Amino acid sequence: MKVIDITGLSGSGKSTLLPLIKRAFEQKGLTIVTEKELVNRLVKKKYYLIYIIINVFPLYVKNRLFNKLFKYNIQNINLKPKNLKLQKMILNINYKRNIPEFDKIKINNWISILIAKVSIADTCLRQEEYLLLDEAFVHRALSLFVSKEELSFSKELLAEYLKNIKNPEYLIVIITSINECKKRLNKRGLPLRFSGYSIPEISKVLSNSIRVIDCIIDYYTNTNTKILKLDNNYEFNANDTKDQILENIKKIIK
Repeated sequence: MKVIDITGLSGSGKSTLLPLIKRAFEQKGLTIVTEKELVNRLVKKKYYLIYIIINVFPLYVKNRLFNKLFKYNIQNINLKPKNLKLQKMILNINYKRNIPEFDKIKINNWISILIAKVSIADTCLRQEEYLLLDEAFVHRALSLFVSKEELSFSKELLAEYLKNIKNPEYLIVIITSINECKKRLNKRGLPLRFSGYSIPEISKVLSNSIRVIDCIIDYYTNTNTKILKLDNNYEFNANDTKDQILENIKKIIK
């Protein structure tokens, strides 16, 4: 299994662009597996008889049952030593941070769930297939090192974190201005991470996030990871924008 990781500021368009990124890579001949497809793959592999029975139900019922089975596996998965080491390191980083206890718990849960998802992917995906998540390990560095209270960050600590995760085959960095991100966040509503934040606090988090993303790019510049920078300073409701972005992605894929 190989990994395509996406990062960018909150509001940069990671989730919105995910289907276009998937399509662009597939048109280049790669096999891309998203989280939804991973759920189907797990259920079909581990619960084959249930999979056959569930498929006679309406789509919304099938999806709900599949997601319940997926969550059950995440909660009961036995992690490998390397994943336990990563989990312990994240707990130690979070423990030392000057942030509310609730935020520490929230971040630990996010990354623990991600570790379990990637562990499941390791058992379900073939070596030549690519796992594509919109908030995978590289992007979670922003949650781990940036908050409104602080920038709990050093290049050395970030490097230690990145060394303990699987190097992505491709790192897609979505480039969007802070003003454009704030405009989109204001339009669609703030994510859970920004609950209770003031406008200046959001600006500070976005600004600090850029610093961390720049350091992430520096780190992967000296590895085999292919770094793709995607400009998404567009009004996404324009008629030709989706086709334009799709073509832009295809151009920067080597």
